[in-house]
Amino acid sequence: MTNTPTNREYKDSLFRLIFGSEENKEFTLSLYNAINGSHYTDASQLRLNTLQRVVFLGMRNDVSFVFDSSLQLYEHQSSYSPNMPLRGFFYLADVLRKELRLEGENRMLYSAKLLRLPTPQVVVFYNGEQFKEDQFELHLKDAFEAPEKACIDLVVKVLNINSDHNQGLMANCLALRQYAEFVSETRRLVAEGKTSEEAIYEAMDTIISEEAGLSAFFREHRAEVTEVYLDEYDEEGVRQLMREEAIEQGIEEGRRIGIEQGIEQGIEQGIEQGIEQGQTRTLELFRMIKEGVSDEDIVSALKCTLSDIQRAREILA
Repeated sequence: MTNTPTNREYKDSLFRLIFGSEENKEFTLSLYNAINGSHYTDASQLRLNTLQRVVFLGMRNDVSFVFDSSLQLYEHQSSYSPNMPLRGFFYLADVLRKELRLEGENRMLYSAKLLRLPTPQVVVFYNGEQFKEDQFELHLKDAFEAPEKACIDLVVKVLNINSDHNQGLMANCLALRQYAEFVSETRRLVAEGKTSEEAIYEAMDTIISEEAGLSAFFREHRAEVTEVYLDEYDEEGVRQLMREEAIEQGIEEGRRIGIEQGIEQGIEQGIEQGIEQGQTRTLELFRMIKEGVSDEDIVSALKCTLSDIQRAREILA
Protein backbone atom coordinates (compact mmCIF):
# COMPACT_ATOMS: atom_id res chain seq x y z
CA MET A 1 0.00 0.00 0.00
CA THR A 2 1.39 3.40 -0.91
CA ASN A 3 0.73 6.87 0.45
CA THR A 4 -1.45 7.91 -2.48
CA PRO A 5 -5.19 8.47 -2.84
CA THR A 6 -7.13 5.37 -3.74
CA ASN A 7 -9.14 4.92 -6.90
CA ARG A 8 -11.45 2.01 -6.22
CA GLU A 9 -15.03 1.62 -7.34
CA TYR A 10 -15.98 0.61 -3.81
CA LYS A 11 -13.98 1.91 -0.88
CA ASP A 12 -13.08 0.40 2.44
CA SER A 13 -14.02 2.24 5.60
CA LEU A 14 -11.20 3.36 7.89
CA PHE A 15 -12.21 0.61 10.32
CA ARG A 16 -11.69 -2.00 7.60
CA LEU A 17 -8.40 -0.49 6.47
CA ILE A 18 -7.06 -0.73 10.01
CA PHE A 19 -8.52 -4.04 11.18
CA GLY A 20 -9.21 -5.90 7.94
CA SER A 21 -6.04 -5.79 5.85
CA GLU A 22 -3.28 -8.38 5.52
CA GLU A 23 -0.56 -5.92 6.44
CA ASN A 24 -2.31 -4.92 9.68
CA LYS A 25 -3.27 -8.33 11.05
CA GLU A 26 -1.52 -7.53 14.33
CA PHE A 27 -4.24 -4.90 14.92
CA THR A 28 -6.92 -7.49 14.11
CA LEU A 29 -5.43 -10.00 16.54
CA SER A 30 -5.14 -7.32 19.24
CA LEU A 31 -8.84 -6.55 18.82
CA TYR A 32 -9.72 -10.26 18.99
CA ASN A 33 -7.67 -10.65 22.18
CA ALA A 34 -9.34 -7.62 23.80
CA ILE A 35 -12.84 -8.91 23.06
CA ASN A 36 -12.17 -12.50 24.12
CA GLY A 37 -9.75 -11.96 27.00
CA SER A 38 -7.03 -13.97 25.25
CA HIS A 39 -3.33 -13.34 24.71
CA TYR A 40 -2.45 -14.76 21.31
CA THR A 41 0.64 -13.30 19.61
CA ASP A 42 0.99 -15.06 16.25
CA ALA A 43 -1.06 -12.99 13.78
CA SER A 44 0.04 -15.24 10.90
CA GLN A 45 -2.45 -17.84 12.17
CA LEU A 46 -5.32 -15.42 11.54
CA ARG A 47 -6.91 -15.88 8.12
CA LEU A 48 -8.99 -13.04 6.70
CA ASN A 49 -11.99 -14.10 4.60
CA THR A 50 -13.92 -10.83 4.32
CA LEU A 51 -16.44 -10.82 1.51
CA GLN A 52 -15.74 -8.35 -1.29
CA ARG A 53 -19.14 -6.74 -1.41
CA VAL A 54 -20.85 -3.38 -0.95
CA VAL A 55 -22.44 -2.67 2.40
CA PHE A 56 -23.80 0.87 2.03
CA LEU A 57 -23.42 3.43 -0.75
CA GLY A 58 -20.14 1.95 -1.96
CA MET A 59 -18.55 1.75 1.51
CA ARG A 60 -17.33 -1.58 2.93
CA ASN A 61 -17.14 -1.58 6.72
CA ASP A 62 -17.04 -5.27 7.58
CA VAL A 63 -14.19 -7.60 8.60
CA SER A 64 -14.38 -11.37 8.89
CA PHE A 65 -11.70 -13.91 9.67
CA VAL A 66 -11.06 -17.42 10.95
CA PHE A 67 -8.92 -17.86 14.05
CA ASP A 68 -8.68 -20.45 16.81
CA SER A 69 -11.55 -22.53 15.38
CA SER A 70 -13.83 -19.49 15.35
CA LEU A 71 -15.37 -17.38 12.60
CA GLN A 72 -15.32 -13.74 13.61
CA LEU A 73 -17.49 -11.10 11.94
CA TYR A 74 -16.79 -7.50 12.96
CA GLU A 75 -18.63 -4.50 11.63
CA HIS A 76 -18.42 -0.79 12.37
CA GLN A 77 -21.61 1.26 12.45
CA SER A 78 -22.28 4.91 13.22
CA SER A 79 -26.05 4.45 13.01
CA TYR A 80 -28.27 1.92 14.73
CA SER A 81 -30.26 -0.70 12.85
CA PRO A 82 -32.33 -3.43 14.53
CA ASN A 83 -31.66 -5.55 11.43
CA MET A 84 -28.01 -6.18 12.30
CA PRO A 85 -28.72 -9.83 13.26
CA LEU A 86 -30.46 -10.50 9.94
CA ARG A 87 -27.56 -8.95 8.01
CA GLY A 88 -25.14 -11.01 10.09
CA PHE A 89 -27.14 -14.16 9.39
CA PHE A 90 -26.98 -13.62 5.62
CA TYR A 91 -23.30 -12.67 5.81
CA LEU A 92 -22.33 -15.74 7.82
CA ALA A 93 -24.20 -17.99 5.40
CA ASP A 94 -22.26 -16.48 2.49
CA VAL A 95 -18.93 -16.82 4.31
CA LEU A 96 -19.57 -20.44 5.28
CA ARG A 97 -20.61 -21.26 1.73
CA LYS A 98 -17.32 -19.77 0.57
CA GLU A 99 -15.33 -21.54 3.29
CA LEU A 100 -16.80 -24.94 2.42
CA ARG A 101 -16.65 -24.20 -1.32
CA LEU A 102 -20.26 -25.25 -1.70
CA GLU A 103 -20.92 -24.86 -5.39
CA GLY A 104 -23.02 -26.70 -7.97
CA GLU A 105 -25.02 -29.51 -6.41
CA ASN A 106 -23.58 -29.00 -2.91
CA ARG A 107 -23.05 -32.74 -2.53
CA MET A 108 -21.05 -32.26 0.66
CA LEU A 109 -24.25 -31.27 2.46
CA TYR A 110 -25.61 -34.78 1.89
CA SER A 111 -22.46 -36.55 3.09
CA ALA A 112 -22.66 -39.09 5.90
CA LYS A 113 -19.80 -37.23 7.55
CA LEU A 114 -20.56 -34.25 9.77
CA LEU A 115 -19.20 -31.00 8.37
CA ARG A 116 -17.27 -29.20 11.11
CA LEU A 117 -17.77 -25.44 11.16
CA PRO A 118 -15.84 -22.66 12.91
CA THR A 119 -17.84 -21.17 15.80
CA PRO A 120 -19.30 -17.80 14.77
CA GLN A 121 -19.12 -14.59 16.76
CA VAL A 122 -20.70 -11.36 15.48
CA VAL A 123 -19.61 -8.04 16.97
CA VAL A 124 -20.68 -4.53 15.97
CA PHE A 125 -18.54 -1.56 17.00
CA TYR A 126 -20.94 1.34 17.40
CA ASN A 127 -19.99 5.01 17.66
CA GLY A 128 -23.30 6.72 16.94
CA GLU A 129 -25.07 8.97 19.41
CA GLN A 130 -28.36 7.14 19.92
CA PHE A 131 -27.31 4.74 22.70
CA LYS A 132 -25.36 5.35 25.90
CA GLU A 133 -24.88 1.77 27.14
CA ASP A 134 -21.40 0.24 27.00
CA GLN A 135 -22.81 -2.83 25.30
CA PHE A 136 -26.02 -4.65 24.49
CA GLU A 137 -27.20 -7.61 22.45
CA LEU A 138 -29.52 -7.94 19.48
CA HIS A 139 -31.20 -11.27 18.64
CA LEU A 140 -32.34 -12.56 15.28
CA LYS A 141 -35.24 -14.41 16.94
CA ASP A 142 -36.80 -11.06 17.90
CA ALA A 143 -37.49 -10.44 14.20
CA PHE A 144 -39.74 -13.50 13.92
CA GLU A 145 -43.50 -13.18 14.28
CA ALA A 146 -43.41 -15.73 17.11
CA PRO A 147 -39.92 -15.46 18.71
CA GLU A 148 -40.71 -18.07 21.37
CA LYS A 149 -41.25 -20.67 18.63
CA ALA A 150 -38.13 -19.83 16.60
CA CYS A 151 -35.80 -22.77 16.02
CA ILE A 152 -32.78 -20.55 15.28
CA ASP A 153 -31.19 -17.40 16.67
CA LEU A 154 -28.13 -15.27 16.03
CA VAL A 155 -26.76 -12.98 18.71
CA VAL A 156 -25.00 -9.73 17.81
CA LYS A 157 -22.89 -8.12 20.51
CA VAL A 158 -22.92 -4.33 20.09
CA LEU A 159 -19.98 -2.50 21.72
CA ASN A 160 -20.08 1.25 22.20
CA ILE A 161 -16.68 2.71 21.24
CA ASN A 162 -17.47 6.36 21.86
CA SER A 163 -15.31 8.28 24.35
CA ASP A 164 -15.73 7.18 27.99
CA HIS A 165 -17.23 3.83 27.01
CA ASN A 166 -15.77 0.32 27.40
CA GLN A 167 -12.59 1.58 28.97
CA GLY A 168 -11.39 -1.94 29.77
CA LEU A 169 -11.70 -2.94 26.12
CA MET A 170 -9.88 0.22 25.02
CA ALA A 171 -7.08 -0.38 27.52
CA ASN A 172 -6.51 -3.84 26.07
CA CYS A 173 -6.47 -2.72 22.42
CA LEU A 174 -4.43 0.40 21.73
CA ALA A 175 -5.42 0.47 18.05
CA LEU A 176 -9.14 0.50 18.90
CA ARG A 177 -8.66 3.22 21.53
CA GLN A 178 -6.75 5.39 19.03
CA TYR A 179 -9.32 4.76 16.30
CA ALA A 180 -12.12 5.83 18.65
CA GLU A 181 -10.19 8.92 19.74
CA PHE A 182 -9.48 9.85 16.12
CA VAL A 183 -13.19 9.70 15.27
CA SER A 184 -14.17 11.64 18.38
CA GLU A 185 -11.53 14.33 17.84
CA THR A 186 -12.45 14.75 14.18
CA ARG A 187 -16.11 15.27 15.10
CA ARG A 188 -15.18 17.78 17.80
CA LEU A 189 -12.97 19.83 15.48
CA VAL A 190 -15.61 19.91 12.74
CA ALA A 191 -18.19 21.07 15.31
CA GLU A 192 -15.81 23.89 16.24
CA GLY A 193 -15.72 25.09 12.64
CA LYS A 194 -12.76 23.28 11.07
CA THR A 195 -13.19 21.84 7.60
CA SER A 196 -13.44 18.05 7.46
CA GLU A 197 -9.97 17.78 5.92
CA GLU A 198 -8.39 20.11 8.51
CA ALA A 199 -10.03 18.14 11.31
CA ILE A 200 -8.82 14.81 9.94
CA TYR A 201 -5.23 16.03 9.60
CA GLU A 202 -5.20 17.51 13.09
CA ALA A 203 -6.71 14.37 14.65
CA MET A 204 -4.16 12.21 12.81
CA ASP A 205 -1.31 14.36 14.09
CA THR A 206 -2.50 13.76 17.67
CA ILE A 207 -2.35 9.98 17.18
CA ILE A 208 0.99 10.14 15.32
CA SER A 209 2.54 12.04 18.25
CA GLU A 210 1.94 9.02 20.51
CA GLU A 211 4.58 7.03 18.56
CA ALA A 212 2.74 3.75 19.17
CA GLY A 213 -0.20 1.74 17.88
CA LEU A 214 -1.64 3.45 14.81
CA SER A 215 1.05 6.15 14.69
CA ALA A 216 3.05 4.56 11.89
CA PHE A 217 -0.09 3.63 9.96
CA PHE A 218 -1.39 7.21 9.99
CA ARG A 219 2.04 8.61 9.14
CA GLU A 220 2.57 6.30 6.17
CA HIS A 221 -1.00 6.42 4.80
CA ARG A 222 -2.06 9.97 5.55
CA ALA A 223 -3.50 10.61 2.06
CA GLU A 224 -5.47 7.37 1.95
CA VAL A 225 -6.85 7.83 5.48
CA THR A 226 -7.93 11.35 4.58
CA GLU A 227 -9.71 10.27 1.41
CA VAL A 228 -11.41 7.29 3.05
CA TYR A 229 -12.60 9.22 6.08
CA LEU A 230 -13.90 12.10 3.97
CA ASP A 231 -16.02 9.49 2.18
CA GLU A 232 -17.28 8.25 5.55
CA TYR A 233 -18.35 11.78 6.42
CA ASP A 234 -20.34 11.83 3.18
CA GLU A 235 -21.97 8.54 4.23
CA GLU A 236 -22.99 10.00 7.59
CA GLY A 237 -24.48 12.98 5.78
CA VAL A 238 -26.47 10.69 3.52
CA ARG A 239 -27.77 8.73 6.50
CA GLN A 240 -28.82 11.94 8.26
CA LEU A 241 -30.69 13.14 5.19
CA MET A 242 -32.39 9.75 4.89
CA ARG A 243 -33.51 9.93 8.53
CA GLU A 244 -34.89 13.45 8.10
CA GLU A 245 -36.72 12.52 4.91
CA ALA A 246 -38.13 9.37 6.50
CA ILE A 247 -39.42 11.14 9.60
CA GLU A 248 -41.00 13.90 7.53
CA GLN A 249 -42.72 11.43 5.26
CA GLY A 250 -43.68 9.25 8.21
CA ILE A 251 -45.40 12.06 10.08
CA GLU A 252 -47.30 13.08 6.95
CA GLU A 253 -48.39 9.48 6.34
CA GLY A 254 -49.23 9.17 10.01
CA ARG A 255 -51.61 12.11 9.88
CA ARG A 256 -53.47 10.46 7.00
CA ILE A 257 -53.70 7.10 8.75
CA GLY A 258 -54.56 8.82 12.02
CA ILE A 259 -57.89 10.05 10.66
CA GLU A 260 -59.03 6.45 10.35
CA GLN A 261 -57.19 4.68 13.16
CA GLY A 262 -56.57 7.24 15.88
CA ILE A 263 -53.87 9.88 15.91
CA GLU A 264 -51.30 8.21 18.19
CA GLN A 265 -51.48 4.78 16.57
CA GLY A 266 -51.62 6.30 13.11
CA ILE A 267 -48.51 8.45 13.50
CA GLU A 268 -46.52 5.52 14.95
CA GLN A 269 -47.56 3.29 12.05
CA GLY A 270 -46.96 6.05 9.54
CA ILE A 271 -43.44 6.75 10.76
CA GLU A 272 -42.54 3.07 10.32
CA GLN A 273 -43.84 3.13 6.76
CA GLY A 274 -42.25 6.50 6.13
CA ILE A 275 -38.80 5.35 7.19
CA GLU A 276 -38.87 2.52 4.66
CA GLN A 277 -40.35 4.66 1.88
CA GLY A 278 -38.16 7.66 2.70
CA GLN A 279 -34.95 5.66 2.53
CA THR A 280 -35.92 4.23 -0.85
CA ARG A 281 -36.77 7.66 -2.21
CA THR A 282 -33.53 9.21 -0.90
CA LEU A 283 -31.34 6.50 -2.42
CA GLU A 284 -33.15 6.97 -5.72
CA LEU A 285 -32.50 10.72 -5.49
CA PHE A 286 -28.75 10.15 -5.10
CA ARG A 287 -28.73 7.67 -7.97
CA MET A 288 -30.49 10.09 -10.33
CA ILE A 289 -28.13 12.94 -9.41
CA LYS A 290 -25.07 10.75 -10.05
CA GLU A 291 -26.49 9.71 -13.43
CA GLY A 292 -26.95 13.34 -14.47
CA VAL A 293 -30.76 13.38 -14.52
CA SER A 294 -32.09 16.95 -14.77
CA ASP A 295 -33.62 18.66 -11.73
CA GLU A 296 -36.93 18.96 -13.58
CA ASP A 297 -37.09 15.22 -14.26
CA ILE A 298 -36.08 14.38 -10.66
CA VAL A 299 -38.84 16.60 -9.26
CA SER A 300 -41.35 15.00 -11.59
CA ALA A 301 -40.28 11.43 -10.78
CA LEU A 302 -39.80 11.69 -7.01
CA LYS A 303 -42.22 14.53 -6.14
CA CYS A 304 -39.43 16.23 -4.21
CA THR A 305 -38.44 19.91 -4.07
CA LEU A 306 -35.50 21.74 -5.59
CA SER A 307 -34.30 22.31 -2.03
CA ASP A 308 -34.14 18.52 -1.49
CA ILE A 309 -32.06 18.16 -4.64
CA GLN A 310 -29.69 20.95 -3.59
CA ARG A 311 -29.12 19.37 -0.17
CA ALA A 312 -28.37 16.04 -1.82
CA ARG A 313 -25.94 17.67 -4.27
CA GLU A 314 -24.08 19.32 -1.37
CA ILE A 315 -23.63 15.95 0.35
CA LEU A 316 -22.37 14.30 -2.86
CA ALA A 317 -20.04 17.18 -3.76
